[in-house]
Amino acid sequence: MTTRDLITSLAISQNQLLYFLNGFDEELAFRFPEGGGNPLFWILGHILTERLEAITEVAGAEHPDGVPDLSQYVTGTTPNPDTSLTFAELKGLIPVTYEVQLAAIKAIPEAELDTRTWGTLLGKPASLGQQLLTYSLHEMYHIGQISLLRRVLGMGAAG
Repeated sequence: MTTRDLITSLAISQNQLLYFLNGFDEELAFRFPEGGGNPLFWILGHILTERLEAITEVAGAEHPDGVPDLSQYVTGTTPNPDTSLTFAELKGLIPVTYEVQLAAIKAIPEAELDTRTWGTLLGKPASLGQQLLTYSLHEMYHIGQISLLRRVLGMGAAG
């Protein structure tokens, strides 16, 4: 695992996220899909929450200034439009959390990505790099949900 690998993964994820957000507005972002599932505002809030967790808990960086508490978007919470940040506010946090992620990863000595253990993954000790890559893959999973949500909401492919 290299710093460049992680940065490339994050860049791909960031670009895909911004691409799939094209065409969403406040109304669409808060629309619950027919038949169940999470609306965009919750998915986006969850992605940002996971970024912050990767930054603070795994990479050891400080919580970024100006980023509010996003605990209402953690796994297991029910989407609540009445307490959510607006879509514009959530979208505004995307570049902030991305830049802080990049800085946190660049600050980690590359050798530590494979040698420093941080928690477990599938019941086995995991390296810091493996944990950070898992967060990136988790983010991509949720970006895929946004792609599907677009279709459910009748928006079609992004572009």
